[in-house]
Amino acid sequence: MDVKLINKWLRDNHFDVKVIESEESEYDHENQIIYFNSTEDEEITRDQVRYFKRRGLTNYSKKVVVFLHELGHSQTMDDANIFNQIVDKVLRNILYYSPTPNRTIQLLKYYLYHMLPLEKWATSWAVNYMLSNKEEVSVLEEIFN
Repeated sequence: MDVKLINKWLRDNHFDVKVIESEESEYDHENQIIYFNSTEDEEITRDQVRYFKRRGLTNYSKKVVVFLHELGHSQTMDDANIFNQIVDKVLRNILYYSPTPNRTIQLLKYYLYHMLPLEKWATSWAVNYMLSNKEEVSVLEEIFN
């Protein structure tokens, strides 16, 4: 993953955030940084890609889907929804750090996680961006591949 090219893409497309390679993908609102893991967990991203395909989006890599979801946080999160940020953070911690005895519970936790308001907003933003900015997303695909 070429972080310099991704950050250039962000600047060229007028996004006021930057990317840092990390072990986990997440958005830091306070510092406007997307921490991005280009080797994201396959089970989760495969499900996320299916979600995008059901909305008419095909031929996008898992990395781009995850990246645009995180970028979506930067575009939908603001200080006015601090209550949602706190609630989501607590529920995310419960869902991600509680024991997962089997695949069914793991999938349930995954889908509950993506029903949290901030997650839904970020994913909706990503879907809308992908549908209305196909050329920019194609450039991003080239950077990730």
